[in-house]
Amino acid sequence: MDAIVYIRWSTLNQEDGNSLERQEQLARDVAKQRGWTILENEIHIESGKSAYHGRNRAQNGKLRQIEERAARGELQGKVLIVEAMDRLSRQAALKSLTLLSDLCSRGLTICEAGTGTIYDAAKIEERWENLIVALARAGEAHESSKLKARRVSKAWRKTQESGKTKAGGDDPRLCPAWMEVVDGRFTIIEDRADVIRSMFHKSCDGWGLRKISDWANLERVVSHWVV
Repeated sequence: MDAIVYIRWSTLNQEDGNSLERQEQLARDVAKQRGWTILENEIHIESGKSAYHGRNRAQNGKLRQIEERAARGELQGKVLIVEAMDRLSRQAALKSLTLLSDLCSRGLTICEAGTGTIYDAAKIEERWENLIVALARAGEAHESSKLKARRVSKAWRKTQESGKTKAGGDDPRLCPAWMEVVDGRFTIIEDRADVIRSMFHKSCDGWGLRKISDWANLERVVSHWVV
């Protein structure tokens, strides 16, 4: 059986770790064990796309493309290997279950490399209780992501309000382009600040945003500043 692989991680900093290598190796291991052939041009890597918000299913998402191809019947008889179901979706349980059902009903087999669990239309018909397990796990993954999102949001609001990192220094993420953090404190970059001052002066003289942007780009006083 021909196999395609879907690899996803949510945040760009995970790219620095072993997420890609781990997921790909798991896929290759399970394919070898089961005698499947991974199509090398069908290893789909989704970097920095959240499955909690469904961004991997939005326009231009790799999973969205897989869904569309399955709907056209192009993937019938193939197996889709993922590390775990939450690589496909961490949306609310019903949405995750619908995704699984839609893919399987269109002739695609789904394999969780981490657990070895196989989902396809025939197996779901024979053992419908597997859907209950899938539903429970989808709900758990969604709740876990929701809790994490709340914690991150709360921590970020606290940082925004205080402007400080946990170590007590000024947070560089809140630093405007004309400042920098030196020894834990915001410090003005004078040549950049001069540009900002010039822009305000020109605005006071009646210049519009477009004219100021054109001036900045023409004089090369800053890079990639547009309106």
